[in-house]
Amino acid sequence: MCEKRYVKTRLMYCAASVLVVILCTSDLLWTTPACSQDQPQKIVRNTTGQLQKVIGRDIPTGIIINYDEDLAPLSYSSEDLMKGILVEVLDSILEGRMGLQVEHRGYSGRRVWFMVASGKSDAFCSKDASRAMEYAWVAKTPVFMSSPALFTGVDNPRKEDIGTVSTLAGMRAFSQVDYLGSTWARKTFPRDMLDHIHWVGSLDAAFKLLAINRYDIYVGSEVAGRYALVRTGLTDDIFVRRVSIGKPVTFHFGLRKTYPDAQSIISDVERILKEAESEGTINRIVEKYINPAMQGE
Repeated sequence: MCEKRYVKTRLMYCAASVLVVILCTSDLLWTTPACSQDQPQKIVRNTTGQLQKVIGRDIPTGIIINYDEDLAPLSYSSEDLMKGILVEVLDSILEGRMGLQVEHRGYSGRRVWFMVASGKSDAFCSKDASRAMEYAWVAKTPVFMSSPALFTGVDNPRKEDIGTVSTLAGMRAFSQVDYLGSTWARKTFPRDMLDHIHWVGSLDAAFKLLAINRYDIYVGSEVAGRYALVRTGLTDDIFVRRVSIGKPVTFHFGLRKTYPDAQSIISDVERILKEAESEGTINRIVEKYINPAMQGE
């Protein structure tokens, strides 16, 4: 009887020890950089080339801004830098015109908003900004609006007919190519059109097929498309025309409501964005990414 009681006690002790090890290991793993929500995925720097220091909590004029880290040419990480149109526009406004110290951070998915909602970051610049209305003030004036465009091969034998396409119905007469990661396409085109699209792995691959007239058209973001054409060297092989098919995608600046003087800063950002647009500042930044003649500037 005593031996049975001893064995039972030892088994309970071993089970408790294993449970403690599991709990400690789980806690350790969750607090590592790979699992922690507090860790930015990139250490960043101004796209102007000046070192962007990490902002300390004792600097009241510093703003930590989150972006999608894989949304070229709007925002993307490259060699531990955050680059892109959104980054440069906000850098020129917040730091260049308002005198605030800015730190740009790249995240993937919902972490762009999570880090602001939890107070780990101060601001974001992204699409779907309405989801952050509960905890952030969002500028009504967009930082950038991505308009749709139609792309086709310059030597496509049906280019005259393609030149008249302006509606979803008009697209149906032509073979269409798109890339698998395009959420805009899946939100824009009806199911029967999606079923007839030839899906490829990347936008670069789609343009290579258009250039040899394997397919007739691609419809998607003009700025992302032009950037891809510059990157692939296909600018002279693809004709681009802006169209009113689907909805433009807007990217807005949002600042957490608990940030000091947040509403006043949002008002200033809205005003200066309009000024920068009218002065051509934003257009000049965009051209750096989509105009082959300005590459390297």
